[in-house]
Amino acid sequence: MILVDTSVWIDYVHDVEAPHTDALDRALSDNLVVTGDLIMAEFLQGFRTNKEFAEAQDIMERLLCYNLVGKSMAVQSARN
Repeated sequence: MILVDTSVWIDYVHDVEAPHTDALDRALSDNLVVTGDLIMAEFLQGFRTNKEFAEAQDIMERLLCYNLVGKSMAVQSARN
């Protein structure tokens, strides 16, 4: 399993072509990626429209999420 840092996710959704985004793409294809609730909160805070937020949340919801502060608290924190 691979826990991916927020900065990699940001580059990934902005279509940055780089070794770390290529590695994330491969790891996602192989179902090797996990996330943490704090990473989820940081990632989701970067989206300004409801549509973008929902799409990003859908990405995160597909992953196994390790609780550091709790998944619902992470999402609520991002909404604030």
